[in-house]
This record gives sequence, C-alpha cells and structure tokens, in this order.
Amino acid sequence: MEQLMNAFLLALLSMPHPISAATPMVVIDNWPPLRITEHLVANMPETCSAAAAGCAVVKLDARTCDVYVAWREPHKAAVRERQLKHCRGYDEPPFALKAAHARWVAAGKPYKPLLEADRRPPATATTD
Repeated sequence: MEQLMNAFLLALLSMPHPISAATPMVVIDNWPPLRITEHLVANMPETCSAAAAGCAVVKLDARTCDVYVAWREPHKAAVRERQLKHCRGYDEPPFALKAAHARWVAAGKPYKPLLEADRRPPATATTD
C-alpha cells in the first residue's frame, strides 16, 4: 500500500503546472507598438471575465494595452508575463486578437511608427 501511495504522489508531483501547460502563442505580423499600463486589481473590469486570473485589454486605435492581474492570483508573475505577451502581439486559440488586428488593418489603420513626440515610457503600473 505504501508503494502505491508513493507512486501516486510521485505522479502528482511530476504533472506539469497548469500555467506551463498552456497553448503556445503565435506572433501577429505587423503588430504596432502599444503603450502598456499594468493594473493589480481586486476585481476584473467589465471587459474581462470576472473569474479570470489576468486579462489584457488591447485598444489598437488608441495604441494602448491595459494588463489586469487579479490580486488573489498566487502566480501573478506568470499571469503578468502572458498578458504582456498579448500586448506585444502574441495570440493563442481561438485567435481573437489576430482577428481583431486583421479587422483593424482592413479598416485602413495599419501600423505606422509612432512619432518621436508621441513616445512615452513603454509601461506604467498601478494598483486599483
């Protein structure tokens, strides 16, 4: 019985962490640089799922990306990095970000480099 329990415990410990087992991301071509603002929040905003650990709200027209990480999330760093990748043009199934970018480009708003006067620090952080 003890050997069976040890084997079970070893199997549990060797299982991949849910965050590390996530689907690989793909890069979206011609992704524009976005100003990133990070938020550590008690409650997710309405644009995100209330139960989500993290969320990136991309606004291509405004050239901004707001990253929200739930205060309750024990793996904040991993969630933050994944959401920052969304802001930098990485997407994953069901590829909603890629579809939104394609619609944005089709609407005649393709990537144009930011003017030097428009450049601001690439990221800021807030706690809501």
